[in-house]
Amino acid sequence: MNKEKISTGTWIRTIVLAVALFNQTMVMAGHNPLPFTDEQMTNGLTIIFTVGAALWAWWKDNGFTENGIKAKNFKKQLDKGEVEFEGSEEVTEKSDIEVDNTKNPDVVDEDKDNNIPPKSYAEEVE
Repeated sequence: MNKEKISTGTWIRTIVLAVALFNQTMVMAGHNPLPFTDEQMTNGLTIIFTVGAALWAWWKDNGFTENGIKAKNFKKQLDKGEVEFEGSEEVTEKSDIEVDNTKNPDVVDEDKDNNIPPKSYAEEVE
């Protein structure tokens, strides 16, 4: 018999709810169960919100460049199974996704001195 486990998120939400209900009951009874002033609570919640938002924004995969957005979209296609990727083998078929590395300083362009525009990978494969 497989017994399903209660998720960590469910436990956290249940504990937070229990603390909130306990706090509300104490306030209704005329007691201040939390030893903080309203200003300290506001500052504390603001700090928690700011740190949480900063960590979330930092942790998420945010694509700001055109190539970063294309890579993120390609990863979504991979995750959905819409495209397949076997590993670091050389790709020989033409792709619908175009990547522009002309603005990337890490890409060495051999024809730069000859004033020849760089070819896209799709043009090189054909």
